[in-house]
Amino acid sequence: MTFTVRDALRTGRLSEAHIRAGADGLGRIVSSVNVMEVPDILAWIKPHELLLTTLYPLRDDPASLGSFVLELAQRELAGIVVKTGRYFEAIPQEMCSAAERCKLPLIELRSEVSFDEIITELLSSILSVQTQRLQHSEEVHRRFTAIVLAGGGLQHIADNLALLIGNPVAIIAPDRRILALAAADDASKDTLNAFVRVRVGVRYLHIDTSMCQGITESTVSKFRCNLQAKEKHFIGFACAIRVGAHNYGSIVTLETNRQFDYDEDAIAMEHAATVSALAVTKEQAIVAVERKFQSDFLDDLLAGRILSMETVISRAQTLDWRLDRPGIVYVVEVRGDDLVSPASGWQAVYRPDTASSLLLESARAAAKHVDSEAIVVEKSGQLIFILGAAPARVGYKGARLKASFKNDIDVGQHLLRNLRFLQRDRQFVMGIGRPCEDALHLHRSYREAQQALAIGSQLQGSGTVIHFNDLGFQRILSQFENPAELQAFAEELLGTLIEYDTHHDADLLYTLEVLLNSNLNMAVAARRLHLHYNSLRYRLQKIEELTGPFMDDAQQRMNLELALQIRKANRE
Repeated sequence: MTFTVRDALRTGRLSEAHIRAGADGLGRIVSSVNVMEVPDILAWIKPHELLLTTLYPLRDDPASLGSFVLELAQRELAGIVVKTGRYFEAIPQEMCSAAERCKLPLIELRSEVSFDEIITELLSSILSVQTQRLQHSEEVHRRFTAIVLAGGGLQHIADNLALLIGNPVAIIAPDRRILALAAADDASKDTLNAFVRVRVGVRYLHIDTSMCQGITESTVSKFRCNLQAKEKHFIGFACAIRVGAHNYGSIVTLETNRQFDYDEDAIAMEHAATVSALAVTKEQAIVAVERKFQSDFLDDLLAGRILSMETVISRAQTLDWRLDRPGIVYVVEVRGDDLVSPASGWQAVYRPDTASSLLLESARAAAKHVDSEAIVVEKSGQLIFILGAAPARVGYKGARLKASFKNDIDVGQHLLRNLRFLQRDRQFVMGIGRPCEDALHLHRSYREAQQALAIGSQLQGSGTVIHFNDLGFQRILSQFENPAELQAFAEELLGTLIEYDTHHDADLLYTLEVLLNSNLNMAVAARRLHLHYNSLRYRLQKIEELTGPFMDDAQQRMNLELALQIRKANRE
């Protein structure tokens, strides 16, 4: 619904004019009319103007007419109407050649036609088109607003937009996760689905938008995408779902049924994006309230403040959680907070709160792939997973108990693989507690998972899965209520070594640790330390002078190993 140079040539007295050059540009939009009365008109030229002139200001400099046309084209002029007969018998060839090169319509008007008539008729037609455009825009806006007011969501918006523009539509999140898909016919839907990829049960729109280009005076961008499976390429258009500087995703459509209308379809997409932003923010407000209730309940549950299963089940039902079964807690720490922003253009910009939401959505998708009734929440910057456990496990002993713990680790590793696949820019480390028979004891499993995470990740590094059961005697140390006493114990045994290393720039403490980890095998320890065997013997002699003999004293060795573990845990 635009007024073009082609339309202008069908209007009133201008229909008597003749196109002399630049016919390929007849589709240029005309939004206003200007008259050239001075030579320096360039300073007042605006995009999409139709310029009327007799060329009188340039009558003494005909050689400059070619460059003048090129400068007008650079300013996105709609076209030039030249009245001939008084100052120029015909339009100079320089102008025609330049207009043809830059596809700028150059129109010749008879001398007896008044500019006033042309201006009046054109402005009347332009105003009529703009009025129709506003009416269409208002109608589309009312249509989409009614959807949101009636409680409709993104799927309803996508369905209506697909009908309006006659092409398939996808609404996607900033990470290209699909929020809604719609098409007026099965063929279009199949084409759009060909660009869908499923990762860990989550659908993503897999479209390369590297060649994305903006459309003049529109928030809609144009791109080209290829469907390699069918050896086809499509023209696509996208519009950001934006609220101020915040971008919550995009609306994408492909030209499968008909050519995109740069006016009406762009208006429809822009209004759809506006109401989509309302729908998204409304959903986020609801989610924020739900998360507040989830967080409050989880705080009480994992702190052991709830003493009745009836209370647990009642509160869980309001959140659509299942807690009437044995459970186990997995705690994941997220590392690598620097997200790589997508390319510029229509693609969504990551914000910290949006990134957090995307991470939580990815975590839930990863967990549902393992346990359909998994509970996933964010707490204090960590991801908390509550998964079901086999009822009979509580009574397991010996080999069966060890096998069950290995199964917990396998589940955790599978969970992390899924999470890494969905969040490739992040690193994760996981702590696992022991299973408990009911939800009233989940606080114990949570505490154990936290301890496994805090202690095990420092000992084993990031990217690992640590079970509380694998902490060895660190489990016992973690239960000790007087950490100062533990520190004093370690200081008594290792203090002299630490002091000697400090004053002599030595590595006796590290040498002791390597030697103990090598089961007192001097040859192995020497290789690990890159020392000559005799040099290690000298160090060993010095260590035993400072700590007391331990090579033949199992009790002293145990004390030293314990002191080293205490020091490592405290240091980290």
